[in-house]
Amino acid sequence: AHEFYGNGDVAPIHEVILPLTTSADDLNRIYHYYVNHVAGRGDQMVYGQQRVADWIGQVYPRQINVIPLIEDSDHLLAADTIVEEFLSDKELPYQRVFLARSDHALNYGVVTVGTAAQGRSATARQSTIPDRDPAIRNGWRRLSTLQGSPDAGQP
Repeated sequence: AHEFYGNGDVAPIHEVILPLTTSADDLNRIYHYYVNHVAGRGDQMVYGQQRVADWIGQVYPRQINVIPLIEDSDHLLAADTIVEEFLSDKELPYQRVFLARSDHALNYGVVTVGTAAQGRSATARQSTIPDRDPAIRNGWRRLSTLQGSPDAGQP
């Protein structure tokens, strides 16, 4: 992108959505694969004394945001735990979470999944993540500000 646009700060991909997320491990696999095997290969030798970064340039961004798309009732009710575990060892500027219903989730019943996605269970418990983990609090404030939340900036 740097060679094409010339400014060096254009990242063609900065977020990916993981459908049917069921655990923090699902999210971590994608996050760490990107960090270690896509962006992290710049110093790997390609041929002779030529590194990957010398050949194609550095890969940006150095890390990628992984958005969980949580769709079935059991995992919708555990969305706060999944997100908290995923964020526990990262300093991300923000974290987006998608709660939804899908054809796959219909196996559990429309009413059950709909209630879990729209009800207080999943969303209310996610809002307590910053209170439970101070390391996440600053990033959560930035997310609340981006979303225009009435409690943006509140600890």
